[in-house]
Amino acid sequence: MKLNKILLFSLIFSSASMISCKNESKIETKPSKKIKIEKVYNSEIIPNYDTIAYKSFRSTNPDSLYTSVFKDDFSEEDKNQFINSWTNFIKSIGDYKSKEEHTWETQDSLVKVTSKVYFKKNGEVDYFTYKIRNKNISDKDKKYLEETLSDFVKHEKLDYANASKFSQCGSLSFRTK
Repeated sequence: MKLNKILLFSLIFSSASMISCKNESKIETKPSKKIKIEKVYNSEIIPNYDTIAYKSFRSTNPDSLYTSVFKDDFSEEDKNQFINSWTNFIKSIGDYKSKEEHTWETQDSLVKVTSKVYFKKNGEVDYFTYKIRNKNISDKDKKYLEETLSDFVKHEKLDYANASKFSQCGSLSFRTK
């Protein structure tokens, strides 16, 4: 498979002292295997922060309903468990679509995406909000990305449970060439 058809994903997530979405460190991930689909979850993808859907979602004040996992009483063991689970979750996006070929229309070598994922207590995705950071992305590329993320969150969940609904910020990079 040509290099320009392989999607490489990277994750930027809050560091061990994660408190907000502003503290971020980078982990490189690569697609490695096919993920089998076992269950369909009721999840919603909300693309681009400037859309009507995103504004409508934000008007519900989701951050008051979904807490940060990294609260004061969060133990070092819990932190490590969450970080491992979050990293595996993001790597799974690459695994999920690694068998598919998509020819990106953008001239950029990376498509950069900022995301905030809202989880149910059991780790299922409730909402996956994201914004494409690149300026020149075709409608075809946007649609492919939305379909990829939408399909993924309907079949995969975070291997982590919490006492309440929670959220996490991160960044993905899709290599286009």
